[in-house]
Amino acid sequence: MDFPDTIAKFITQEEAAYRTQQIEVSDNNPWNMSDHIRVSMSMKLGKFIYSSNDLINKQAKRNIVLPILRLRYRLEDIDVKDILIYVDEPDKTHLSFFIKKYWEDVFLIENDFDGFLDRMHRDPIDFGGGLVKEDFLPEVIPLQRIAFCDQTNILGGPIALRYNFSPDELRAKAKQGWGDTKNGATISLEDLIVLAKKDKKPASQREADKNKTTGKNVEVYVVRGEMPAAYLADTPNIGEEKMVNQLHIVAFYQEEDGQKTHQTLYRKNETKQAYKFYNPDEIFMRALGIGGVEELFDAQMWTDFAQIAKNDMLQAASKNVLWTNDEAYANRQKIKDLDNLEITVVKDGARIDQVPTGSPNIQLFTQAFLEWEDYAKNLAGSTEALEGKQPPAGTPFRLQERVVFEGKGLHQYRQGRYAKFIEEVMREWIIPRIEKEIVKGKKFLANLTNDEMQFLSERIATNRAAKAQMESILNGEIPQDFETLKQKEREDFLRKGNQRILEIIKDELKDVHLKVKINIAGKQKDMSLMVDKLVNVVRQYMSSPQMLQDPYALKLLNRIMEASGLPIEDFPQVSQMTPQQPVSEQATKPLAQLPGRQGAIA
Repeated sequence: MDFPDTIAKFITQEEAAYRTQQIEVSDNNPWNMSDHIRVSMSMKLGKFIYSSNDLINKQAKRNIVLPILRLRYRLEDIDVKDILIYVDEPDKTHLSFFIKKYWEDVFLIENDFDGFLDRMHRDPIDFGGGLVKEDFLPEVIPLQRIAFCDQTNILGGPIALRYNFSPDELRAKAKQGWGDTKNGATISLEDLIVLAKKDKKPASQREADKNKTTGKNVEVYVVRGEMPAAYLADTPNIGEEKMVNQLHIVAFYQEEDGQKTHQTLYRKNETKQAYKFYNPDEIFMRALGIGGVEELFDAQMWTDFAQIAKNDMLQAASKNVLWTNDEAYANRQKIKDLDNLEITVVKDGARIDQVPTGSPNIQLFTQAFLEWEDYAKNLAGSTEALEGKQPPAGTPFRLQERVVFEGKGLHQYRQGRYAKFIEEVMREWIIPRIEKEIVKGKKFLANLTNDEMQFLSERIATNRAAKAQMESILNGEIPQDFETLKQKEREDFLRKGNQRILEIIKDELKDVHLKVKINIAGKQKDMSLMVDKLVNVVRQYMSSPQMLQDPYALKLLNRIMEASGLPIEDFPQVSQMTPQQPVSEQATKPLAQLPGRQGAIA
């Protein structure tokens, strides 16, 4: 790449190239990223890709893209409840409880992490890729904000983002060192605000299309990547060939004479990559993968063709055109002025009739766009069952459940890939910051689930009962029965409700390493089917307790649970049962007293 002598010229040059130059993805397959984003956004919003507004307003539009995208947003999203952060050290696994509650009751609430997940997964679905910037809560970068980048590999070369800041937004950047001469700035933020205009450059990026605004806006470019080291100097000498990673923040504005000029707000070396890019369905030699809108391009265009043709026929059919062989009839009678039931006369032997303007072929176009719509839904995995539409009469309930479950397969595959990216973001950006926060000590109100209440009550009751016995012995008293003390302490603990103040003591989690896991399986599980399986197993327990004494019946019950995909360790009475054990001690215990629940908590 030939670099111009200033960073401003480099921005101007690359921005123009990004809008106009195409790359060859394969034979006869040119592609331009800016145009791809523009066309995808137009189709998503149900707009025709025309320059003439008159033509747009005269044509019918049937948007089949947006409903499919909305279905994908819902099915491929990740719930924060499925994200688990835990302590990855065998002797400190008990601390995972405090980490879990801090994550759920403090971090998620204070940082709107759920909102980040919602924003993050939309661009990959729409355009085939998503860009995110490192921060305590990562910033999702809309792809429309990209001023230029490497169209073959979005992070393979310098990348620039274009912003329009209001005066207050720009002043807030002073905390990050913008406008400070120590950071290479050539103008202060206040002086730049004075020079700002009341307009914004639109997504088209054309100067002539600037949008007028009610207040001042400053156009700022944030450029990152490997560029000539000379760009960091006050007087660049582009003859130097040394290339270094660097960050430039450059503001553009127009002077009184109309000439566009620039000022630098920040310039420094940058040692690490500030962005991560998620490409869910990669295409070799193309920065973006296949987007959800792109795969529907043909279906939407031919649907529009059929809809426009049908609309033209409807307009023709709406016209009432008459014909007559009475040459003087039109001069004698003004058809438009006739009232209802008014009598009109034609000469002897003449006829008057209606010209047939309706077309019998209109149903062909109706069938055509319905076929293209079905094709689009099948391509995107958007079945009627997933859309929540009523199945045909007579469809068995279980069959409909199975259709819904199987129809989620494609979306679960995409969801799994998205989960891997989120795990990477959390592992490299979010967890290190959480680790720094929790070593300072935290005290917070937590809402405990029933399982968590049982988990804590068991351990707290055991500790308090042991302590009470020890105090009695030290005081020369006969200690009370341990189980009686433990039951009393458990009841006292549970009586106080599930809202408790938890405290992470300062440095208690120092040098503790955290890991993250996203449980997509929880979303993939067919919950209705799982409930049926559990009910069937419970029926086996309740129908005949004596069956657990029959080795053949016991073997059959184990086979049932294995085939159902149920973990045998959740049913210790079955896994540990032998036919020799007496029925009165094991098999006749009520289901509520089975130790499986406590074992899972422990």
